Amino acid sequence: MTTYGAILHEGSFCRNSFNILDLLVVSVSLLSMGMESSAISVVKILRTIGNIVLVTMLLDFMFACIGVQLFKGKFYACTDPDKMTEETCKGWYIRYQEGALHELEVRPREWTNAGLNFDNILNGMLALFTISTFEGWPK
Repeated sequence: MTTYGAILHEGSFCRNSFNILDLLVVSVSLLSMGMESSAISVVKILRTIGNIVLVTMLLDFMFACIGVQLFKGKFYACTDPDKMTEETCKGWYIRYQEGALHELEVRPREWTNAGLNFDNILNGMLALFTISTFEGWPK
């Protein structure tokens, strides 16, 4: 092919029908190898992953609705572990440093909500997603 060229010369590569057939077979095999590459496979699998994400989100939504009905506003707690209700969680408390009895801190009592809660649907879905992925929920 280098000596006679591809098309124009009398003895060129594409003047012989067997060479054209060979070129066609090689082109199709190279094309099929390209279609099986990992980049194309990643694009093909996105539809399947999208369906899985959709089903997971629908299940999270369903259980988040149930969680909101059962647990809305129930994850509030006082920063002072001795106080259990919002009415008693007022003022200041003394917190001792762990392992050092002579070092203490005076802190205000605050009625705060937990990071993962079911106060609304979005927080419920976030809580369920965090728990289902086992990432960051046992803190």
